[in-house]
Amino acid sequence: MTKYGQTYNYTAGDHVNVIEKYIGKTLNYVILNNGKIPESALTIYEKGHEVPVVDNLKDSGRLKIIRADLVSKQFTNLSKKRYTSTKSYPA
Repeated sequence: MTKYGQTYNYTAGDHVNVIEKYIGKTLNYVILNNGKIPESALTIYEKGHEVPVVDNLKDSGRLKIIRADLVSKQFTNLSKKRYTSTKSYPA
């Protein structure tokens, strides 16, 4: 998921580029979720203007991309509380 005000609408490629810039090295591996995020979770994330990261990475010899279903099948009370507050976000 992207984080509003930090990585809003970043693609997977954007994340890789920024990480490589800050660490000063080229990544060898990237792990990406390819599982379906439940609508109930997406609804909660949307309240914080957070969206799933778009996988725009292409397989290449330079970067090994590992795609797997990494979506938790449990939804914790802590996650629910995080986005059900009355805190408002800019539109």
